[in-house]
Amino acid sequence: MEKIFVGTLDGLFKVIRANGGWKIEGKDLPGAEVNCLGVRPDRREVLYAGVRGGGLYRSDDDGKRWNRVGGGALSDKIRALALDPSNPKVVYVGAEPAALWRSEDEGKSWKEIEGVKRLADERKWTYPVPFIQPHVRSIAVDPKNSNRLCVAAQVGGVLRSEDGGKSWSDVREPIDMDVHCVAFDPVNSNTVYAATGGGEYFPNPTPYPKGRPLYRSPDGGKSWECITKDFTRTYAVPVGIHPRDSRTLYLGVAEEPPPKWLNRPTKANGALMRSTDGGASWQQLTNGLPQPFLSMVECIELDPDEPERVFIGTGGEGARFIKLNEGEVFCSEDKGDHWQKIPYKFPIICALAVQ
Repeated sequence: MEKIFVGTLDGLFKVIRANGGWKIEGKDLPGAEVNCLGVRPDRREVLYAGVRGGGLYRSDDDGKRWNRVGGGALSDKIRALALDPSNPKVVYVGAEPAALWRSEDEGKSWKEIEGVKRLADERKWTYPVPFIQPHVRSIAVDPKNSNRLCVAAQVGGVLRSEDGGKSWSDVREPIDMDVHCVAFDPVNSNTVYAATGGGEYFPNPTPYPKGRPLYRSPDGGKSWECITKDFTRTYAVPVGIHPRDSRTLYLGVAEEPPPKWLNRPTKANGALMRSTDGGASWQQLTNGLPQPFLSMVECIELDPDEPERVFIGTGGEGARFIKLNEGEVFCSEDKGDHWQKIPYKFPIICALAVQ
């Protein structure tokens, strides 16, 4: 039985495949803004859910019961989490205001990695929406080297560590500094991808090719190149990478940052893009998907057992900004050539996890 967990602005939904279709089996954490999800790869009954305003939760029984972990140690505003692929007992959590923690015992105890907060203070990170503070948006752990970490900062560029978080450096050139997602190539982990906000307003607008939606690093995050110079849509949130064929990439994009979505009929004017040659060329995926998405493709997840099966969810902070109130989930069984909508309307979606 296949399950997907859908984190929304109003709780966490568990959706299962049954009798050739899908059904919602349950809803947990009602009223919670579930920003991020993680599944332990070697014990998939163990899941984590990060809540903005409610802290971190863990389930040890396939989502039947959820218990808060890290209370008193972690921030209440959890914005990102990652499990170390080489040692899934190690969990990283990123927060708002910007901070990073590490647990080596599945969330029983936590230690703050202080270099991230220090960099945020030194660089005076800012965020353009008054009720949201600068924060850690995404965390990636090198699958071949647990000491190598990359962190996406809103708004501060890419942070990188080569020693497990003992020391940090930030990369602000030539990448757009509004970084939403970082991901290591699962086959060649020297390659790292960063999806960005495409506005490049922080601290000042800068010339092309800054302000583009996707960048690639060939050296573990030290240097970056834009691989979407010709895109007309410049705002990106999620990037997905096929775990076995890492030349296949997926990218959710929209036209410009969210403040410009509000007063036009196409709203985000969103699209889902795919490359099958490592980013050298791209195509827009259309068969069964809205044209365009009014909201943002906020999350992309591939089935760990059958990665030809791809899930996307719509929503995110941009949808809330333009006063949309629903999210949708779509599934492809053939790497994105054809899509079907899971026939439920969810609140605005922030995260997906696939079991």
